[in-house]
Amino acid sequence: MKMNRTIRWFGFLGVLAFGVILTGPSEAHGQRTRGLDRGLRINGEGVTKSLKPVIAGVRRSIVRVLGDDEHLALGTIVSRDGLIITKASELKGKKVIQIELFNNKAFDAKVVGKDDKFDLALLRVKAKALPVVRWDQNANRGRGTWVAAPYLEDEAVKLGIIAANRRKIKVVGGVIGIVLGLNRDKRGVPIASVAPNSAASEIGLRPGDVISHVNGNVTKAREVLIKSVTKFPPGERVKLVVLRGMKRMELEAVLRDRSVVFGDKDRFRVANGKLSRRRGGFPVAIQHDVPIRPEACGGPLVDLTGRVVGINIAKVNRSESYAIPADEVLKVIKKLKAGKVVKTGREKENSKAARKG
Repeated sequence: MKMNRTIRWFGFLGVLAFGVILTGPSEAHGQRTRGLDRGLRINGEGVTKSLKPVIAGVRRSIVRVLGDDEHLALGTIVSRDGLIITKASELKGKKVIQIELFNNKAFDAKVVGKDDKFDLALLRVKAKALPVVRWDQNANRGRGTWVAAPYLEDEAVKLGIIAANRRKIKVVGGVIGIVLGLNRDKRGVPIASVAPNSAASEIGLRPGDVISHVNGNVTKAREVLIKSVTKFPPGERVKLVVLRGMKRMELEAVLRDRSVVFGDKDRFRVANGKLSRRRGGFPVAIQHDVPIRPEACGGPLVDLTGRVVGINIAKVNRSESYAIPADEVLKVIKKLKAGKVVKTGREKENSKAARKG
């Protein structure tokens, strides 16, 4: 019975694919054919309905991750005795972490460990006999592979394809929101102007201020200051030493997205919607075009048999998202269960700066 459903589903995809091809202009008759029914298009009602039997079991292995009563991300159950993987950076600054199961049961969660390189955190809850996902560790999943991102809500199933082969994702650097001055100052780098609605304006920086240190490191040259800041992603905190005349100030800024600070903020939001704060700096990731929400990160990316090919880790823009491949996720889980906390150079530097502060 299960095999028959799978065969029907793949047959349906074949009809869908050819249907899309056949709905273009008809040159032979000089007229357009009728467009494909909306319900049969990707993420149409017919498609999502056909997906439901395949991923029904997967949904039971998804949890909602809450921090101080705020929905932060999704989590994926990876062991029957209460281990859950989720997106680490969304947990920052939260005092109380809880998870909600598919049946709305809630549990307090403890952070077992974090891997900053992949932005993954392993949580533990006191629960038994939890439904665990099935993994697909095929490292050769390439472009064009059909994938889906199930949510906890029964109707929310999104379909797409792997859009690019797995690869390293560069850091998307955050900004303070300042324009640097051209005048030289032997004490540091002067500020020429401050962008509105930026981290700089939030902490009260002004034109004429001089930044002499970032995270305890001297920044007397423009290039050094730029590099010291942009190696951190949006959402990260950096410690600044700012000189204003004879006054010395120690401030902390939360970096923001360059496109939001210096671009057309409203147009950016309309075009892309809400994006993940950390969207880069991953050793390896799968790029796909499934339309996920940022708060769906930490949830599974599955193939059409319901096996997990990766854990969604970032919404990058309207049509691009990243997932950490299943084989890499399993390596991270093994390390974190063994008590190994994996930090990047950025996290080590922030820890060092915090100790200095």
